[in-house]
Amino acid sequence: MNSFDPDDYISEDCLYKVPDNVEVYKMVHKETGKKLCTKNIYVDSVESANRKQRECYALQRLNHPNIIKMHHWYGVVKGEVSFISIIMDYYEEGDLMKLIRTYEKDRLTFSEPILLDYLKQLVSAYAYMQKEGMAHRDIKPGNILVSNGGAKLIVGDLGSAVVRTIKSGTTLTGTSLYLSPILKRAYYLNLDNINHNTFKSDVFSLGITFLRMSIRNLEEEFSSLETLQDELAKKIRSIPESMPTIKTLLAMMLSVEEDKRPDFLYLENYLNSYLKCDACKKIKIFSEVYDLGQEKLCKSCYEEAWKNIHPKYEYYHCENRSLLHKINDDFTCICNKKYCYFCKDVDHNGYSCAEYNSIMKKNDLAPKGVFKCSCGMIIERTNSHYAICKNKMHKFCLLCGLEWNRSNHKICMMLFTTIIK
Repeated sequence: MNSFDPDDYISEDCLYKVPDNVEVYKMVHKETGKKLCTKNIYVDSVESANRKQRECYALQRLNHPNIIKMHHWYGVVKGEVSFISIIMDYYEEGDLMKLIRTYEKDRLTFSEPILLDYLKQLVSAYAYMQKEGMAHRDIKPGNILVSNGGAKLIVGDLGSAVVRTIKSGTTLTGTSLYLSPILKRAYYLNLDNINHNTFKSDVFSLGITFLRMSIRNLEEEFSSLETLQDELAKKIRSIPESMPTIKTLLAMMLSVEEDKRPDFLYLENYLNSYLKCDACKKIKIFSEVYDLGQEKLCKSCYEEAWKNIHPKYEYYHCENRSLLHKINDDFTCICNKKYCYFCKDVDHNGYSCAEYNSIMKKNDLAPKGVFKCSCGMIIERTNSHYAICKNKMHKFCLLCGLEWNRSNHKICMMLFTTIIK
């Protein structure tokens, strides 16, 4: 554990407080101005202090981009009061509940791509914790932090997290609305030691969190445990039809029967079968998406682009900068040459259009597939995926043939720079 001196910091705002239980403060370094937060967890016995210290050791080892970093921790004794002080990162943008409130105030809704991106981030973090044998035990919007202008979510408030096996007796911890059914029953019956799957209980809590983001005003408690599954099913049905994947996921995560509910490891594998198309931004299953390396393109977008591959101008085979004959609609010509569907030059197996174009430019080679513009001029290619006629009257995309400034060529640029097998 790195050295840390509390005297180097000034405690400012109290961010959260439950008397004799927990306090959270914002801290500012006196010299650098760096902002952190400290969470003071009160302990009432030597046994609870030792247990919390062991858990702090384990939590400090966690290293994941979507989990708040615990920098330091130390014990404090002031008279008869003892607490463990945990030093963590401070996030200016606040928590997920604040973001939800902002959306509701502005009458905005979270789209399915945004929700799935958030869910993948958080499931990745909780699955990592599960692999490390750590259960969070208090998942809710207020314990999830927001970063990067709302693009990134961070698992926060690890004060209730514990080292757990899948089945182990645990004390009841959490917030009533987000408790799993087995914990909710213990809450109603005032039970304290419950044998349950802590990870699946956390999955349920995360499911309620995302149900809260998918529909408005999920504030009230559900009527009873006996009708809980029916109430949840009704809430899920009320999610807009534009979110079919979220509805499927929440139906799994919010299963009342623990044995039918997945854990985070299953969810992580399940979510990894979904990818977002960088063209249409829709979420698709793995088999419906082409992996282009840095980008993903769904088959629907690819097929839509395919409809426009035929040239919109006269298309000729050219040798030594002289036009010989027209090229056929099937991208062949009478001299048995085959041409690329996308860049419209001679076929270049093994190279993307961009790579082939670069090689041609570097070796000062002229393309064999050229166009004659509607104005009668020969069209010259550029070092990109568009072409322009010599009198600069027309500029159009090589792939789709549409005028450059009158259409979105995102898919065209993706196809120009990759090879789809």
